[in-house]
Amino acid sequence: MSKKKYILTVCSTILATLAVVVLALFILVKTTNIYSIIATLSAGNGTTSKLESILNTLDERHLYEIDKEKLLDAAIKGMMDAVDDPYTYYLTAEEYKQSTEVKNPSFTGIGVMVNKTSSPDAILITEVYEDSHLYALGIKAGTEIVAVEGVRITESNKDQVLDTIAGEINTFVEITFRLDGEEFTQSIQRRIIRVPQTVSSVFDGNVGYIRLRSFQNTSAEDFKKSLSQLREQNITSLIIDLRGNGGGYKHIALELADMFVGKGVICSTVNNSEVISTDYTKDDGVFDLPFAVLVDGTSASASELFAGAIQDHGTGLLVGTVTFGKGIVQYTNKLGDGSYYQYTAETWLTPNGRYIHGVGLTPDIVVELEDDLQYYIDSQPSLVPSPSYDLQLKAAIDALLAEK
Repeated sequence: MSKKKYILTVCSTILATLAVVVLALFILVKTTNIYSIIATLSAGNGTTSKLESILNTLDERHLYEIDKEKLLDAAIKGMMDAVDDPYTYYLTAEEYKQSTEVKNPSFTGIGVMVNKTSSPDAILITEVYEDSHLYALGIKAGTEIVAVEGVRITESNKDQVLDTIAGEINTFVEITFRLDGEEFTQSIQRRIIRVPQTVSSVFDGNVGYIRLRSFQNTSAEDFKKSLSQLREQNITSLIIDLRGNGGGYKHIALELADMFVGKGVICSTVNNSEVISTDYTKDDGVFDLPFAVLVDGTSASASELFAGAIQDHGTGLLVGTVTFGKGIVQYTNKLGDGSYYQYTAETWLTPNGRYIHGVGLTPDIVVELEDDLQYYIDSQPSLVPSPSYDLQLKAAIDALLAEK
């Protein structure tokens, strides 16, 4: 065989072999779950490969069309649920958007808080914000929504009807209300609503009163404004009402606590590596009037951080009932697609090193209320209660007046 013929024979053999290999691989991919093979080969350290393999297998081979994003969201939710911690969870982009609209101190809407469970055929308005069109029309808490854009409310469609109330700023929505059995329909403008974080008043004896809704980004600003207005009225003592306050941002609680405790520790946090981080006061000045803090079983998290610092420093009195008992801190992450997750990362301790998670804070003066009355007060964050029926408030006033 000549050299030229030999080279041609070798090349032909190589090409034929490659063709056979390519054909074999094509048949293998078409007839075999290649993703399972990849996952098996990397099983030693391939958690993500296992998930990816299942997702891709379902996408490629399932009889029915599937939504991979929906499956992935469900898988992540299941993983978070398996942690068995109510404060560790995942939200899709849409769920996160809805949650921030609820928590945000400023939002676009008709400006109400509602109770969906009060009636099978209505949604009860529990609070009307001052910036709203409803407030300008004189529509108050206790009024019911029975229809939106002509669609009557039923037990099964409340969420869908509420969704139709949402919309762009300065647009209108037609709502049918019911009050004392009488129905009436109004066209309501959607506006930018800023939820006030405080309400305030002055009781007999020049006792100032501030009720703090939560520890959100605008809470410190609103609190300081209310306190300044009360001081202009020459109050001689102060009550800070944290009942119904489920917490919020730690840094806001630290900022406000700094105003009411002396120089030193406000709280300490400990992570899973037992690394301790301590937050100290920045302002050595302490509020110069006697004060008390109202708390109960709905006062949680940042509320307890604030109240615990005051109790340990001994600068004010805690009045009410044992607090909720949430002494842990969550970290959050927003992902590139708009989804979000949070997880518990630390526990926190009071200045004296007390661990309150699952235990709560016991007030200096314990005063019980009837359950219905306690719920009534807790569920209305803009309510200024009266000492004529609110025995916790009365006890705080009496204690402060006794100090004069």
